[in-house]
Amino acid sequence: MREFVENLDKKLTSITLMPEMYPESEMKSGVRSCLLTKHNALYYRVINNEIEIEAIEIITIFDNRQDSNKLKL
Repeated sequence: MREFVENLDKKLTSITLMPEMYPESEMKSGVRSCLLTKHNALYYRVINNEIEIEAIEIITIFDNRQDSNKLKL
């Protein structure tokens, strides 16, 4: 569990520094996915205003072993 939390923290830091570094999800435009572990992916959205990034919205952490139809973005 500790390793997962440390990895999550590293990924969130990298998203904060470079929010568009991870690819857009094929499932929904504007949503990006970041592989946390071989079994888990983080889905997030970058919220911009006209000048700068306003926020990063974490949508879900999804267990990739589940049926992808259960993923609601």
